[in-house]
Amino acid sequence: MSLAFALMAAINGSTGSSATIVPTGILPLRATAHGGSAVDVAPGQVGVVHLAHVGHHGVFQIATTIHLTGWWWLTLLAWTVPMLLALRYRRNGDDGIPIPV
Repeated sequence: MSLAFALMAAINGSTGSSATIVPTGILPLRATAHGGSAVDVAPGQVGVVHLAHVGHHGVFQIATTIHLTGWWWLTLLAWTVPMLLALRYRRNGDDGIPIPV
């Protein structure tokens, strides 16, 4: 699964290298630089990742994963419970009597 983010700037200065990123999806991300720092960012939020290793020609790696907090899990649960109940207690025809599956 690929998680999208926009690389806004990559700076290689005297104090070290850093990359400024912004997630472009709807889920919060954790971005981790290879051998460097990690940052948790919400959609549209700007985050800075400090890079420990920048290769030849300025090449660096940033890995992203979904970072769901407890509120996200509660929201997902609240969305799926009605669907699961609807699948469990389907109506049989027009009599309106739910039958367990």
